[in-house]
Amino acid sequence: SLKTSFGRFPSAGTMPPADTPTLAFQLMGVEGPMARHVADLRLGVEVMAGRHPRDPKSVTVPFDGPPVARRAAVLTEVPGGPIHPAVADGVAKAAGALEAAGWEIVEATPPEMEQCQEVWARMLSCDMPATVGAAAEIMSDDALGLLNELIDRFSPDDVPAILIHTEYHRLGAAWAGFFAENPVLITPVWTQLPFAHDADVGEGGMDLMLDLMRCITPVNLLGIPACAVPVGVSDGIPQGVQVIADRYREDLCLEGAADIEDALGNITPIDPVTA
Repeated sequence: SLKTSFGRFPSAGTMPPADTPTLAFQLMGVEGPMARHVADLRLGVEVMAGRHPRDPKSVTVPFDGPPVARRAAVLTEVPGGPIHPAVADGVAKAAGALEAAGWEIVEATPPEMEQCQEVWARMLSCDMPATVGAAAEIMSDDALGLLNELIDRFSPDDVPAILIHTEYHRLGAAWAGFFAENPVLITPVWTQLPFAHDADVGEGGMDLMLDLMRCITPVNLLGIPACAVPVGVSDGIPQGVQVIADRYREDLCLEGAADIEDALGNITPIDPVTA
């Protein structure tokens, strides 16, 4: 799957009122294609990308950017906590695949990942009180409780919204500088293995989700692209990595993901495991 850059795809919104999304959804709510092969993701982007008058933030941007060094930074330790050994092994497999394809591999950590997650949560929390009412019509009580816990933990009253958005800009500039040196970044998707059903809405669910998403929330916050690509199976559980690049460099995400897919193969759908 491909999570696209801010504005790459037009969106009319997904929660009521769909034509007037809140600021957090305007900045972080994006669309992207899913496919069984990386090459098909590019086809999807070519069809769906571009300016649409119903979404004033959407833009028409060339898909292929200027040439860059074939250098990939690999995140082997995630700030804020450990990662599961199987997840770390998947990242190592992806790095090996890229190195075999001619990429220069460096171990590097992008700037202030924990601060990115803090700003992500606070930006959502600023807008969430205005959307909880609509969400209550379609969400379970447990899931709604998770949203309310987010609001309580990252109270909009704690930090002025103007400071949150200035941090958003500062962090975006810091990551852009990182990508100027390392055009592609390889990270886990989730930091741990998939959780048991409903663990995310039970006791400790907020801590679980924030831990799992340490590599996802910065990408969401900053409006940068990421391609999730399979790297194999561990104890019956599919494993994958993210191939991340600077804003509007989906071409680099897909180039790296294609090299990983060529080396490690493609995982096809299987019968669900129910017990």
